[in-house]
Amino acid sequence: MMKNLKINNLINKILIIFLLIQPIFDLKFFYNSISTLIRVIIILALFVYYFFTSKEKTKYWLFLYPLTIGIYFIFHHLNALHFTSLVPGDFNYSVFKEALYFVKMLSPFLLIYCIYKSSMSSDKILSIIKSLTLTISLIIVVSNLLLFSYGSYSDSIIKANFFEWFNSNSHYTYQDLASKGLFEFANQISAILIMFLPFIIYNAFYNRKCSDWFALILNVFALILLCTKVSVLGILVVFVYTMFAFFFISFIQKKHIMLKNYIPARDNIISLWIAITY
Repeated sequence: MMKNLKINNLINKILIIFLLIQPIFDLKFFYNSISTLIRVIIILALFVYYFFTSKEKTKYWLFLYPLTIGIYFIFHHLNALHFTSLVPGDFNYSVFKEALYFVKMLSPFLLIYCIYKSSMSSDKILSIIKSLTLTISLIIVVSNLLLFSYGSYSDSIIKANFFEWFNSNSHYTYQDLASKGLFEFANQISAILIMFLPFIIYNAFYNRKCSDWFALILNVFALILLCTKVSVLGILVVFVYTMFAFFFISFIQKKHIMLKNYIPARDNIISLWIAITY
C-alpha cells in the first residue's frame, strides 16, 4: 500500500513538472514534430497509468470520444483518397501526418482526465496556471523590450520595442512591432494566455497579493504586445464574461456581492471556468 502511494505521488509530480515545462515545447527552437510526439507519448503514458489504477467502472465511457475521432478519421481518409486537386501532389497528403494530427486532438482530452485523476487541489491548479502565465508573459515582454523577439506576423526579429509605439514620427508598421516572444505561433500563444486570463483575474481579486496582480498586469501587457485579434479583443471579452461569472455565481447563491465574499464556493467557479475554456 505504501509502495503504491509513493508511485502515485511520483506520477503526480511528473504530471506537474510536465505541465510546467509546456512553454519550452512551444518555443520556436523546439517546436517540431519530434517535440509534439514527445508530448503525445508522455500524455499517453500518464493516461495509461491513471486509467488502469482507477477502479471506477464508468471509466470505460472515456473510449466513446476516441472511438468517435477514429470513425471520423476513417471517413476523412476515404474522402481524401478520392479527392483530386489542381495542385500537384494533392497538397502532399500523408495518412501518417493526418493520423498524428488526430492523435494530437485526443491529447487535451486525455490530459484533462489525468489532471482529474491526480486529485490536484484547486490551489495547486491555480498555482500551475499562474506559473505558466508568468513564464510565457515574461518571455514575450522581456524579449520585446530587449529587441530579440520574433514578430507576430513574421519570422524576423522586431525592429523596435513597445516604447516606439508612441512615436508619432515612426515609420514602422504593425509587422515590425507586434511581437510573439520566442514562440512559434502568435495566435496559439494568444489563445493560451486568453484561456488563462480568467484564472489570473480570479487570483488577483480573491487573494489580493502583489504577485497575483503582477501576473495579471503582465498577462494583459503580453497580450497587447502580441497584437493579434485573439489577444486584443480577447482581453475585453474575458473581462466581461469573467465579471458576469462573478455576479452569476453570487446571484444563484444569494450572497452579498463583495470583492472578497462574492465567490464563496471557490471550487465551483474554478470548475465553471475550466468547462468554459476547454
